[in-house]
Amino acid sequence: MKQDMEKEERKTEASGMKDIRGKKIYTRIRNIFVLLTAICFIASFFLHAHHLLIRGIGYCLGAVAYFSELLEMTEGFNQKKYLDDLFMAICFGILYIFLAVSYILEHVAQ
Repeated sequence: MKQDMEKEERKTEASGMKDIRGKKIYTRIRNIFVLLTAICFIASFFLHAHHLLIRGIGYCLGAVAYFSELLEMTEGFNQKKYLDDLFMAICFGILYIFLAVSYILEHVAQ
């Protein structure tokens, strides 16, 4: 009986450690994409010839960062959350996609 309880405790600890590791991975991925987005926006100020394309790429990376935020908040879409909690990440992710498309199309039209 005692051994069974100890096995269950170890399983619980192991699954808790997996959740923490998974959340850290999502956080790191998100932070990498946020950093790349910031680099693109800063670079667009200095590279005037292709500033629209660079901003479009930045907005694409920003959308991926918001998607990573959704992954982090829902723990890989394994945990249900209320729409109120996810609303900003969803709206800004979609908005960033539209902005990326508009900047890239404007660059192509030039």
